[in-house]
Amino acid sequence: MLIRIIGVVILAGLVVVGYIYFTDLHQKRIDESNRTYVNVIAETALAAEMHRLDSEEFFAARDSILRKYGVTAEEMLAVRDQYRGDVVDWDSFWGEVVKVTDSLVAIQDSLRAAAEADSAAVDTVGGDSL
Repeated sequence: MLIRIIGVVILAGLVVVGYIYFTDLHQKRIDESNRTYVNVIAETALAAEMHRLDSEEFFAARDSILRKYGVTAEEMLAVRDQYRGDVVDWDSFWGEVVKVTDSLVAIQDSLRAAAEADSAAVDTVGGDSL
């Protein structure tokens, strides 16, 4: 009788551990997939801003971004439909998009500032040598 009780407790423990493991694995896959979509949206938003005056350049940049991440436009529409009506998840998803977009903008701004500083240094050096 004691062996049966111990066996049931061990079996229940294995079931709980298995459930936790596979739930965590599933959540990691969802998070990884969402990270891809977040990056696509952030980069596409920046491309839209950078090429707002030339739609052909924007479409080329958008298609390049989609190819880079291996995502189709239909998949992106499916993501939109997936979150439709779920305000809490949609809000956290867009919160991630905002974080990534802000990071990309900060990187671009620092690169632009560094390029301008280098350009100013070259102009100064060139002007002094004349």
